[in-house]
Amino acid sequence: RLNSREFRTPMFNISKYTPDVLIPLNGTGRFDVTYTNSSSSAQTFDFIDILPYNGDGRFPPSSFTGTVGLSSIDFSRAPGITNTYITSATSSTLNADPSSNPVVGTGIWSCTLAQINTAGCPTSGSVTAVRFKTSSLPAGTRQTVRINMSTNANTGKDIYTNRAAGRASI
Repeated sequence: RLNSREFRTPMFNISKYTPDVLIPLNGTGRFDVTYTNSSSSAQTFDFIDILPYNGDGRFPPSSFTGTVGLSSIDFSRAPGITNTYITSATSSTLNADPSSNPVVGTGIWSCTLAQINTAGCPTSGSVTAVRFKTSSLPAGTRQTVRINMSTNANTGKDIYTNRAAGRASI
């Protein structure tokens, strides 16, 4: 099984990894997003992680019974993240490229993580994607945020493929 992917540009590296070869029934899947400033100057990052969904067209395609939701996010290795937004927009309509999305604080990105389960914002079980914004990170900085995804009514042969994409700016 492939449990990691990496995307590199001269300014920005982003990779996804799961420490879990198997996700327990009605358990939690963990996905680590590592982002690195590979430029020679400080820059900020804006990246989006769309949770797995059936028919996502990824490789291998996600194929699962039951549901997934956002369980929690571990920021302990990502002190540069300053803002986190959530959405419950239909997964198939989401674009992981931040430049193809509304600005944060508006439209589908109007709710912050702190507002989860409040009126007008997604519940943890309905979150379909998470968007992260960082402060200006010095050249060479590498940080990792862990997204914990809850599963409900899954089976032993379910497949969850998770991806993240982002942009860097000086």
